[in-house]
Amino acid sequence: MLSYIPAILLYEAVPKESFVTYKNVLFLSVTILSGFALARWGRTERNADYLRVAAAGFLIGSVPLYFGITLWTVIMFMLLFSFVKPLQNNAYTSFYYKLSSELPLGARFRVEAVVLREVFTNAGRAAGVIALMITTSLAETAAFTWVLTIVAALQLLIGWLASPHFPKYQFIPERKLTRHESK
Repeated sequence: MLSYIPAILLYEAVPKESFVTYKNVLFLSVTILSGFALARWGRTERNADYLRVAAAGFLIGSVPLYFGITLWTVIMFMLLFSFVKPLQNNAYTSFYYKLSSELPLGARFRVEAVVLREVFTNAGRAAGVIALMITTSLAETAAFTWVLTIVAALQLLIGWLASPHFPKYQFIPERKLTRHESK
C-alpha cells in the first residue's frame, strides 16, 4: 500500500500531471542517493536497525499530512518516504536471502525461495491495491492520513520480526542421540 499512496497524494495535492512528473524525478533522485549511501556505508548486521529506522521515517513522514494534504505537506512526506524506502527494501531483501540460506536445504532452495518471495510480495501488492480501492473514498478526508499512519506503524513489526530478539524456530528439530549412539 505504501508503494501507491505517495503518487496518489501528489496527484491529490497538485492535479497538474507535468508538475507531478518533475517532482517524481526529484523523489527518485533522493531514493537513488539514499540507496547509494546504503550500498556504500551500510552493514548487513544492522538490517533490523535499518528496518526500524525506515518504519520510524514512514511514521514521521505521515505527521505533516495531519495539517492537510497540500503541496508542501505532501512534498515533506515524499522526501522522507523516498529517503527511507531503500533502507526498508534493501534490509528486507538482505534479511530474506540470509534467512533462506539458513533453511535446511540451503543453496538448493534458493530458486524456490525467490519464487515464493515474489508470490508473497505480489500477493501483498494486490492486497494493498484492494485496500486502496476500498479506502479511495477516504482520500479527500483526514481519515486517509490515519490509514496511512496505521500502515506506517505496522512497518515497525518488520523491524521486530527481523531482530535477533524475535524467537527463532527450527524447521527440523535436532534429534537427540541416545546413550548408545553417542559412543
